[in-house]
Amino acid sequence: MTSTFDITKHQDRLTGPATWNQVVGLAKKFSYNVKTKKTDYQTLSQIKGCLWSQSKQGKLSFADCNEMFSKKTFPAKYTKMIKEYTAQAKLVEKS
Repeated sequence: MTSTFDITKHQDRLTGPATWNQVVGLAKKFSYNVKTKKTDYQTLSQIKGCLWSQSKQGKLSFADCNEMFSKKTFPAKYTKMIKEYTAQAKLVEKS
């Protein structure tokens, strides 16, 4: 194969929801610690859950995910969502 996939030729795909493979790829990217060369599997699961739920609700598009791959840190918006969810889950667990 001499060519690679060019997303710009598929503009209709950019407006659709994020795919499971994108979500998993982003979760792997942001849960991997370069210094220790290990994956934090709890963080991986939390990121997958957060991003996939956003995709299913139509709040995370293919283009949004595509853009996130170029970022060095996980967006604060989603970090906040995860923190709020885990805090709420701990409260429910104590009840």
